[in-house]
Amino acid sequence: MLARALSGWFAGWMALLTVGFYLWPDEHMLWWGAIGLSSTAGVVVGILVHQPRRRWPWYLLAVALFTFGGGDFTYNVLTDIFHVDNPFPSFADAFYLAMYPLEIGRASCRERV
Repeated sequence: MLARALSGWFAGWMALLTVGFYLWPDEHMLWWGAIGLSSTAGVVVGILVHQPRRRWPWYLLAVALFTFGGGDFTYNVLTDIFHVDNPFPSFADAFYLAMYPLEIGRASCRERV
């Protein structure tokens, strides 16, 4: 029952963040960052609630989501705050590239994640 209630709350939270993202596009950095962090938190809470036999693939997924969100946030800071035009290569790319080995490690697990 707890898992179902948490899933409902999470879906509602993500719906609110999505509505905020589209209603206030000037604040997209705030909304997109909250969506990314919420996704990471959702995976971690899911691990704690469901207690899968093999947790490390799920933790790798959470870290991969976090690094991807970090890349998006860093890119937005570079373009929106520092007004860098097409920041490539940049520190944001390091976050994006860090996601791939994490996903490969997660995908190499024999269990479905």
